Amino acid sequence: MVTDEQQIERVMDALGHQTRRDILALLHANALPVGDIADRLQALSNDADRLNAQAAAAQTASRSLDLARRSFEAGNSGILDVIDAERRNAQAQLGLARAKAQRLMDTVQLYLALGGSPVTPPATPQDASGAP
Repeated sequence: MVTDEQQIERVMDALGHQTRRDILALLHANALPVGDIADRLQALSNDADRLNAQAAAAQTASRSLDLARRSFEAGNSGILDVIDAERRNAQAQLGLARAKAQRLMDTVQLYLALGGSPVTPPATPQDASGAP
């Protein structure tokens, strides 16, 4: 059976050494809930995979659209082929945007799980002037 700490270790290994040190320092300093953070880190790892797949799909759809347009201009295909390629390209771009949005949402969730504040307090006039 894999423990929460083992799961965090695996995900942090994938994130890199500097991020790993930062997260470990926060965990030890603040006694944060390990399970929630492990879930958020796993979500970010999954998001990275999804984002890469969607980026590849968007690139493929863009190339397909270009080929469909060239084929139409050469008289080898009809306008419906171009319209269909445009539809597939738009769907791929939408999928990419959704994957990016999900990754950003999961980043915010990790930030909150690590003890971050959802709102930055407004600056007071004393903060702006530098006076105590």
